Amino acid sequence: MKTRYNYIQEHGAYNQGRTELLKHLNKESISKNEAIKAKCYDCMGYGVDGRIDCKVVTCPLYSWMPYKKGGAKKTRILSEEHKKKIASNWKFLHTVESNVK
Repeated sequence: MKTRYNYIQEHGAYNQGRTELLKHLNKESISKNEAIKAKCYDCMGYGVDGRIDCKVVTCPLYSWMPYKKGGAKKTRILSEEHKKKIASNWKFLHTVESNVK
């Protein structure tokens, strides 16, 4: 019996999400963005329809669909240093606001 992993390796199209889904099935850790791509690839029948917009706008992941018309929603990955700087700026702004009142 072929496993899902083997089936994708043999028959799955080389679209976004293929590598990510194979990593997941191989019990490797993947990021949130990789998980979204993997699920889209899985939902679209392993990319057999080609690189098209699924148009399932009710899907909670649709905003990040790799082939969505207009492109996928972009996300920023912040370094720990950048997160600390943002937190520091927020503390400063709240301090200034409380002194103005």
